[in-house]
Amino acid sequence: MKQENATKMTMLVIFAFLLSIGNVAAQADGVTFDFEDGDQGWRLLEGNASKFRVPVSKVDRSARIPATGKYVLAATGILESPVFRIDDSKAAFYVGGDAKPKTYVALHTEDGKEVRSTEELRNNALKRVEWDVSSLIGKRVFLRICAAPFTYGFAKRGGNLVFDNFNVKGVVDKEATARRAQRRDAEKTASIRSIRKEAGDLVFAVRKRGKGGHWYDNFGHWVGDPIKKLFSDGGSRLCRLNAETGEVETLFEDKNGGIRDPQVHYDGKKVLFSYRPGGSDFYNLYEMHLSTPGQLRRITNAEYDDIEPTYTADGKIIFVSSRCKRRVGCHYSEVAILYTCDEDGSGLRPLSANLEHDNTPWPLPDGRILFTRWEYVERNALVFHHLWTTNPDGTRQQVFYGNMIPGSVMIDAKPIPNSNKVVSIFSPGHGKV
Repeated sequence: MKQENATKMTMLVIFAFLLSIGNVAAQADGVTFDFEDGDQGWRLLEGNASKFRVPVSKVDRSARIPATGKYVLAATGILESPVFRIDDSKAAFYVGGDAKPKTYVALHTEDGKEVRSTEELRNNALKRVEWDVSSLIGKRVFLRICAAPFTYGFAKRGGNLVFDNFNVKGVVDKEATARRAQRRDAEKTASIRSIRKEAGDLVFAVRKRGKGGHWYDNFGHWVGDPIKKLFSDGGSRLCRLNAETGEVETLFEDKNGGIRDPQVHYDGKKVLFSYRPGGSDFYNLYEMHLSTPGQLRRITNAEYDDIEPTYTADGKIIFVSSRCKRRVGCHYSEVAILYTCDEDGSGLRPLSANLEHDNTPWPLPDGRILFTRWEYVERNALVFHHLWTTNPDGTRQQVFYGNMIPGSVMIDAKPIPNSNKVVSIFSPGHGKV
């Protein structure tokens, strides 16, 4: 009996030992990112995707996702995985995405050095990728996904890159992951602090959003019903922010009016903006010296809306105005196109003859004016709102970017200093607000 009990006890110990080894082996046997049980420690570094773990049913069918699970990673932005140790020579995964140089999956060593990267992605369909990682056995690494802003593809339903079923033998290193996160957060904090210090003061306006559902219907009134306004009352402020300290100063306030579209002059001493006094229905152009807050100089004065002004290098002002007396062909609001005037409001004349909206003019370093044009000539009325340029006198109007890229409103474009690039807001569809 004693021998039988001893035998049973020995078998239990052996079984427990094997179970323990099995658990360790299971934990150390492989690193898998399939997103079936959550985000699995991935972090979004840049981008605005609140959720990057997306049900397969929400991803465009053109991705042709293998039937391996219910979830994938689909996002636009930059994401990083936890840090893990590699214990084998092969790593594999599925990936698909838009044909953009800045859309890829990369493998980095713990110190941030890129050691593997996917080739340029050419279409939405997911393909299997295998990496030889034999030179990285025993080393700690992490994955980084970069997905550029979309134009086409399944980005509209999830993200511009879809990633799933990464597998390699190894183990996630929680301590190394925590160190990586701390280092990354410290670098980001230092970068933000440096940017704020260099930025100096920023001027901005605070107002309520317009009542329309598009980017353009935020001034004037509905056609046929002058009582139904598209702007919102409730007060507005012109403010100055010290980017380094975070201190905000109110330069001018109208508790019943509207202030919008401020631009600081090149000398940094005055600001140009559009202002609708309380009790008025129209935005006109005003200017104020930053050294004398609240003392305004009126530039235009008419029962039209003059908005989105900008200074030009030759001492003039270019802005957008409803003086063209047009209505949106497929909606019930007024149209505004490009106009120019001298800094005292004289010499006012149109620069464009667009049937639909022009918006957000801004000078380029070469003197041309960059602006958004709603292209509505023998084209789909809803999907082409791209970037154009014109000379300051209105001549030589031509496409700058986006002529064959439908589906977004490209607006508020500005040149990036010391480069030949511009930065712009891409608002989906017909300009969501």
